[in-house]
Amino acid sequence: MIKDLIKYLPEGYRLILPIVVILLCLVLGILIRKYLFAILKKFTSKTETKIDDIIFNVVKKPFLLWFAILGLEISSKTLALDAKIENIIDTTLIIIWIISLVMVLGRLTIEILQLYYEKRNSSFRTTSIIQNIIKIFFFLFGLMFILNALGYSLTPIITALGIGGLAVALALQDTLNNLFSGFYITLSQQVRVGDYIQLENGSEG
Repeated sequence: MIKDLIKYLPEGYRLILPIVVILLCLVLGILIRKYLFAILKKFTSKTETKIDDIIFNVVKKPFLLWFAILGLEISSKTLALDAKIENIIDTTLIIIWIISLVMVLGRLTIEILQLYYEKRNSSFRTTSIIQNIIKIFFFLFGLMFILNALGYSLTPIITALGIGGLAVALALQDTLNNLFSGFYITLSQQVRVGDYIQLENGSEG
């Protein structure tokens, strides 16, 4: 549809149209981030919950990138590109968008968990190991979407990950047992920071 309309434009306008589209999308993204986000910030500052503040701060950073992706996507449709090249551009932009979205979701999850345990005054925190587990989860989640965008079937990949995960779980059975036991003790709050404990083997502290 867009290419049909562009045919009626003079040759000179066809050359500068992609640049104009990208600039317009960037300007639109800057204006929305500046004015709309300013209004949203005033609104979120008045609410009691901090979750909306977290969402606001996390989404604000990649917001301009998303508009740049939109501008590149629309501008690519205004060019008389080969179907293969156009497909490569579309796939690349989708991959960039998926990566940015996965990073946003991962950061949101970490910060919301941190807020949750701060409200509970729990000793359980999103330490580096928790953050790494969350990041790995969203990395695998995003990787599956990227492979799907590239045309790969997810069924054999999920099957391979399941078998591989089972093999790793069996190989690291003792380590994982200690890890989840530690999570359980911390979440149940049977032992708190500052408690004096003594183990059956005589170790204490």
